[in-house]
Amino acid sequence: MEKKRLGDCLIEADKMTEDELKIALKEQKESGGKLGEIVIKMGFCSQRDVIEVLGEQMGIPFVKLDQTIIDEELLELIPKKIAKQYKVMPIFKFENTITIAMVDPLDIFAIDELEFQTGFEVSPSIALEKDIEETIEKYYGNYTKTLEDYKYKKKNTEEIEESKQSSKINLEEETTSPAIDLVNTILKQAINEKVSDIHIEEEENETRVRFRIDGILHKVMNPPKKLESSIISRLKVMANLDIAEKRIPQDGRIELKYNKKEIDIRISTLPTIFGEKIVMRLLDKSNVMNSLEELGYSDLILKQFREVIRKPYGIFLVTGPTGSGKTSTLYGANQVQINPNIDLTFATGLRSILRQDPDIVMVGEIRDKETAEIAIEAAMTGHLVFSTLHTNTASGAITRLIDMGIEPFLLASSLVGIIGQRLVRKICNNCKEKIEIDNNDLKKIGFELMENEEIYHGKGCKQCKNTGYTGRTTIYELLIPNEELKTKIKNGASSAEIEKIAKKNGMRNMREIGIEKVIKGITTLEEIERVTQETI
Repeated sequence: MEKKRLGDCLIEADKMTEDELKIALKEQKESGGKLGEIVIKMGFCSQRDVIEVLGEQMGIPFVKLDQTIIDEELLELIPKKIAKQYKVMPIFKFENTITIAMVDPLDIFAIDELEFQTGFEVSPSIALEKDIEETIEKYYGNYTKTLEDYKYKKKNTEEIEESKQSSKINLEEETTSPAIDLVNTILKQAINEKVSDIHIEEEENETRVRFRIDGILHKVMNPPKKLESSIISRLKVMANLDIAEKRIPQDGRIELKYNKKEIDIRISTLPTIFGEKIVMRLLDKSNVMNSLEELGYSDLILKQFREVIRKPYGIFLVTGPTGSGKTSTLYGANQVQINPNIDLTFATGLRSILRQDPDIVMVGEIRDKETAEIAIEAAMTGHLVFSTLHTNTASGAITRLIDMGIEPFLLASSLVGIIGQRLVRKICNNCKEKIEIDNNDLKKIGFELMENEEIYHGKGCKQCKNTGYTGRTTIYELLIPNEELKTKIKNGASSAEIEKIAKKNGMRNMREIGIEKVIKGITTLEEIERVTQETI
């Protein structure tokens, strides 16, 4: 495909008009010179506009150095003399690659020299010459190579390397950067408030931070707009993501130490029209439930569940939408971090694990046909496999796997059980009070209060931040296939048919379990309505 010319790219990016381009091209024809320099000289575009569009044209990221966190350890790798000579600034190192801002990212002589000097592969970014010069003076200006400085730097480097080996970031260490301080404050507050997800969103006129607490999103702060890029960059550094890449989504992981807790964070970035959005999922390792009783299952379900997980082989699934507690239900002690960049995908990781001769395998999520086939094969060859699926009901998991391409007879032979679940908020015990409700209204939704039975809600207090709720519990449905159900699966029965047979054989659905927990005073009718999407 023919490469677009700079003038056309500037017009597409709304940096200049077609009439202005014609004038600039006429000037270029008469006097010569580069088109980029001419449009800047004539005032049609700023230097930043031209550099940014040039970067897009060449497929090289443009960086705003005044909004970028510089890894000061890299100053040791590239002396100030070389940085000034080639007009470059080291930004960030990831594994064996160092990202460097350059005025001319196509200068192969400069790149060769930098790779020789640092011993790393260079990933060039493009930046304004003025920004690079100012950043060099800012960072190298106070940088001296005295023996004491060197010893101090070496000691710090050793401590950093030791920290990297432990792969855990300590939020209680002192910092001097406003962006790092703010990120640490956000993470500390989230951990203290038992937040499950953090959303950081760049809007047109503001940056917004929201916490998901007990399944509900709450707006908590609007950081200064000028810090938004630094906040995003800091989180990318913590997750070992490419801070210069802002055009495509990235996924990573952060491990934190704070207040004697170990926190796992899954981080996802997404480009939007106003900048990058970051969503983080937090999992407190020290707060992982240790027993099945703590998950909120009834004695009968626990008995059936234990019978299933004592089976020597087969596949057991936990299903539900995002945020329904699937990971908490199946939290494995020994985990393998998947990294597609080194070809360690779910499928290849699962194959490798099976070569280790395990009795039980936990697959975080069945995402595609290949992973599903390997999981089913493992279940058929003497392994007990646990995994999760994004489906709304237990019966829906069966049809989802068949839709992925799994043969119905293989699924029927290997499936030992499915739990479908949701998380509902629990009534705050501090402000819990009885409410009056018409029994006729209750009959419309399938049950009625017996004598001496009562319904409660939380009226709101300081302890629950006036929400009326603290903590969450599960509502669930356990599907254990018998011979009748397995025959139906082999014959390609629909999700509705499977659920009908399962209920005939004693399965209680999530709604029924939810209503039972309402009667027990654990949750509210509104919560059951919210998570089961049925009108009460």
